Amino acid sequence: MQMSPTLLTSMNVQELIRNIHDSQVRIVLVSAGVGGSAIADLMVDPGTSNTLLEARITYSSRALTDFLGSSSNSSSDPRTARAMAVFAFNRCLELERDRRSSDNHGLPFAGVGCTAEPSEEGPKSKPRRICVAIQTADYTTTSCLSLNHDDRTPECEERIVTNLILNHIAAAGHVGKSVNISLYEGEKIRTTRTDAMVEWRELLLGLTEAVFHGEISKTRKGDSRVVFPGAFDPLHDGHQRMAKLAQQIMSNEVEFEIAINNVDKSLLDYTEIDRRIQQIIPRHGVWLTRATTFVDKSRIFPDAIFLVGADTIQRIADPTYYGDDSDACLSAIESIASNRCRFLVFGRNGPNGFQSLSDLHLPEKLMKLCQEVGEDNFRADISSTEIKRSL
Repeated sequence: MQMSPTLLTSMNVQELIRNIHDSQVRIVLVSAGVGGSAIADLMVDPGTSNTLLEARITYSSRALTDFLGSSSNSSSDPRTARAMAVFAFNRCLELERDRRSSDNHGLPFAGVGCTAEPSEEGPKSKPRRICVAIQTADYTTTSCLSLNHDDRTPECEERIVTNLILNHIAAAGHVGKSVNISLYEGEKIRTTRTDAMVEWRELLLGLTEAVFHGEISKTRKGDSRVVFPGAFDPLHDGHQRMAKLAQQIMSNEVEFEIAINNVDKSLLDYTEIDRRIQQIIPRHGVWLTRATTFVDKSRIFPDAIFLVGADTIQRIADPTYYGDDSDACLSAIESIASNRCRFLVFGRNGPNGFQSLSDLHLPEKLMKLCQEVGEDNFRADISSTEIKRSL
């Protein structure tokens, strides 16, 4: 018979929460329909303001999408939990900016993300999967658990999730204690952790703008880098062919670039950063940056030649992406030009069929910065988005 986790651990929970409050760890907690009891537990004991900066609960899939800035394949996907956690961590930094010391080694901060599949009415047809993620300046941790027994009450399930959250918060605050999590035989919490390199930590905290991984090319000619920006989620054959062809055309090594803070999406966590980098090295060097726009990229990489698709170069010339401000759009193009950057433009298959540079109507200033790779030299009717949708 399953004993109530509340009865098993209630006294230990109270002691742990007191230790958490004493540790001075500062957190933002975001939950998607589960784990709300952790918020209540943290607020019972005096000292809540020492720990909890903000808490958000999203129940509907639309609310979660609005929160993250992009949709998720599953509310219980570990990547979703990590995206929530890194958003929460960044929110910690925003809320506590004045309390951070000048060397950024002040109070410990942690973002907490918790997701789960919705509870089912009646007998369960499948295990309920739960994921809890923690983001700190030093590491990303994800714990996933499938609850596969039908005789648990919703209260028991919530207690398990709450204790898991509290244990992770305690670890972030270096408390050195935890509470019991009552599980059936065969149920196991699977935890992964990615520790940050010093350079990643500085990038996430905004102390640096760019970090390079791989070997600096000894064969690069002149001052012009050949930089291939993208999310590479995942890296596919089309990307590889673009890089190979660009290397032949420009007679220079291609360096990939991944921005950790995309305009339309959440920050990348350390686990995600590591996964994307490992796809690329050692075949190519890869830059991690905080450059969300091509104006930013041109400033970090003056004289660079950027590899882009026709769809990307069209967005650079679209006032819609500048708040419908045509002057801002032209100013951005001027900034890129003033940094002596150029574009090697590859055709892309879109809603209106295959489009190459010659099919586009671009401002003259931008067109002068572009060199076309025609359809006869390159065509790849594949995208990372399509690959993810098929998984």
